[in-house]
This record gives sequence, structure tokens and C-alpha cells, in this order.
Amino acid sequence: MPKLKEFSRKKEDKGLRPVASAEVINKALSICHTQIRKTVKTFDVELDPGLQPMTTDPEAIEQVLINLLINAAQAADKEDSVIRLRVSRGDSWKNRLVMEVTDNGCGMDERTASRIFDPFFTTKEEGCGTGLGLYISKNLVESAGGSISLESESGRGTTFRVIFPDMESRDPENKNKEDIGVEP
Repeated sequence: MPKLKEFSRKKEDKGLRPVASAEVINKALSICHTQIRKTVKTFDVELDPGLQPMTTDPEAIEQVLINLLINAAQAADKEDSVIRLRVSRGDSWKNRLVMEVTDNGCGMDERTASRIFDPFFTTKEEGCGTGLGLYISKNLVESAGGSISLESESGRGTTFRVIFPDMESRDPENKNKEDIGVEP
């Protein structure tokens, strides 16, 4: 599956650079806000005012956030549907940007949750998804040195937690990307 992994990586001319994380979050929100409002009754956004500039991959943040928010909107199956986005500043360079997307939608059972990052795995009806969104998101996050995880309960909803490090602020001894699990 090497070609699929190559597809999900960013072009070399982009990648890690200084960014204002709040601006990247707001750009992603402006792209998908209308679609979310069409299907979700309540959309709450909590953006930490203490977010600071950081060195990371802004396209990865944007693409991952849009994907998670659109997926949450598509999982909305209740009249009182809710999506909450919480973005905060972590306490070290390793978790400089923490994003949590929570919905009260259909949720997932353990079997589904264990496969959600597999390529071509989808729970959507045929023709309504490729099963690549979360696979690509995971690769983007990990390529930027971060992590993505989820908690879900069938019938009650799902929370995705995404962490991006500040690659410029990491410890001098750990400047080597391999030390944090990023491929050189």
C-alpha cells in the first residue's frame, strides 16, 4: 500500500512552517460551517484565547479538522444534534495544539472503532464515501509529529482528539524528527 501512503502525504513544498494556529482553525471553520449548520442543531466552538504561533503543518490541521467536523455532521442522527469543537493550548511542545471534536451522533461499536483508520473502511452507504478520510487524516497528523485518537459509544456519540506538536519548540536534544516518530 505504499502508493496510498504517498497519496496521503503533503507535497514537499509545504509541510512544517510557522503558523498562527487560531487563524488555521478559523479558516477550516469558515470552509465547513455552512454544511454543518445545515444538518446540526447546535454547533459550539471553544477556541482557547491563549493559542500561540507554532511551527507545524497548517494544511494538515485544516484538512483534518474539516474532515472530522464533516464526519461529525454526517453522523448527526438526532433532532437535538450537537457538535462541539474545543481547541486548546497544551502544556508542552509535544501537545502545543489540542483539538477535540465531539458529537452526540450514532457513535461506533468497538469493532467499528478499531477499524476506523483503515484505508477504504467506511460505514457510509455505497457511493457516499471512500473510506479514506480518516486514514488520510491519521497519516497527516502523524507526518506532522502528532497523534489522533477516539472514544465512541454506539448510539451516544464520538470524540476525536488530535494533538499537534510545535516542532520549533522541541528540546534541542530532540530536534531529530525520528525522536518523535516522524519519518525524515
